[in-house]
Amino acid sequence: MTSRSAAIETVPAERFLGMAEDLTPVYAAAFSRPPWNERSDAFAAFSARLPNEASRPGFTAAVTRSLSGALTGFAYGYPTPTPFPTGRSYNKASAALGAGATELCGRFEVLELAVRPEAEGVGNGRTLLDSIVGGRSAWLLTSANATRAVGFYRRRGWRPLGQADGAIVFASPPRSPATSRHHSKARS
Repeated sequence: MTSRSAAIETVPAERFLGMAEDLTPVYAAAFSRPPWNERSDAFAAFSARLPNEASRPGFTAAVTRSLSGALTGFAYGYPTPTPFPTGRSYNKASAALGAGATELCGRFEVLELAVRPEAEGVGNGRTLLDSIVGGRSAWLLTSANATRAVGFYRRRGWRPLGQADGAIVFASPPRSPATSRHHSKARS
């Protein structure tokens, strides 16, 4: 049964790390299915990299919960450091964008967005994505075979920047002048 989560909450890094036992099953539920088909070693790797990722400057995370309080989804990311990193998914972004990958430095990078299958299709992914990006210039990488995810990002106005090695790099929608003015005023 599909249901919208009861609440979304932004979570500081320390608290997010404390949720690792609850985050990993959500990650597994989201990414054990096609097209990702990840297995237990990938779930362990996710859990192992959380402390490093949560310690990055600008780390932002959000979670959704069901009415019963169970975790139904999460998303997190941080600004891409300069110089453009290597390893993990960065090599795929570099392959897709070539020298243009350096333009991603300083932009907010959506590292993970995971929603339990039973909580998909009712706005949880949108709410999580909007919560962590918050109107910033952002980017993410997803599988070109993940047709539902690709469609989701396109419907949200994200645009593909390039594709290579089975992955697509997406950029957040451009901010309108009204949105930019609003954010400028909010920061002053």
